[in-house]
Amino acid sequence: MLVDQFLIYIRDEKRYSKHTLHAYDFDLNQFIEFLESKGILDFHEVNLVILRSYIAFLNQQNLKAVTINRKISAIKKFFSFLVELKEISLNPAKDLKFLKPLKNIDPPLSESEVKKILEMEFDLEEVNQRRDYLIIQMFFFTGIRRAELIGLTSSDVLLGEKMIRVRGKGSKTRMIPISSYLADQVEQYMNLMQDKTRLNLRESLFYTHKGNKIYPKFVHNLINSYLSIVSTKRKKSPHVLRHTFATQLLKKGADINSVKELMGHSAISSTEKYTHYDIEELKKVYNHSHPREKK
Repeated sequence: MLVDQFLIYIRDEKRYSKHTLHAYDFDLNQFIEFLESKGILDFHEVNLVILRSYIAFLNQQNLKAVTINRKISAIKKFFSFLVELKEISLNPAKDLKFLKPLKNIDPPLSESEVKKILEMEFDLEEVNQRRDYLIIQMFFFTGIRRAELIGLTSSDVLLGEKMIRVRGKGSKTRMIPISSYLADQVEQYMNLMQDKTRLNLRESLFYTHKGNKIYPKFVHNLINSYLSIVSTKRKKSPHVLRHTFATQLLKKGADINSVKELMGHSAISSTEKYTHYDIEELKKVYNHSHPREKK
């Protein structure tokens, strides 16, 4: 049988592991069963349309993208092998594309976690404490990226207009509106910095306790330390606050295109990822409340 020949080939010539051999054996026999269910008994009859219909079939089984991609890899290698054996003249799987795996999105903070972090007490007369407080507020109420926060200077803060200017990916500049409260907090922070330090806010809005410009690891550790107090989530990164910002806006009915602009996304698909957890919450509510779902 051609599948057996292929498995011997990748075992002896390609030195594939036993695990891969077992997986490819299962994948190819599953593929052959699908072909037989469609009345296809000869590999000459297989074309790209049939292969795509098989991938659609796998998708309907709720398999993960990584699992489907392994099956695609087995099929592509198998048909390449058949071409080498001259069993077929053309490889129908040559243009079969792998699926793009979905990126994992950091879960947003819950309502109770948001309340806890916003109610945390800081010594706002102390420079580093006020800096930490403002950084958390900036992330949560503007949704800026970590690199964008690091790049802020006093010139980017337009207090009169209640806007901040950020430089995003690809050096794209965008304006983000800020609340009167946040504008007031920024102003108080800058006044405190001028009174108690000689640091130049035109070069950087935020500095470490040693007087150096803040950097990625510093910001990550800062946010991680505060989120560890209020959350047990595995991921406690600045992106969690950015995700929370977007999720909160969408949950409260904000237009997705407006959220896209605020987040600095180039494509709407990037913003749509943040609707995932809201949809999951709706499912929970439905399953809990719908009479037919109650046990």
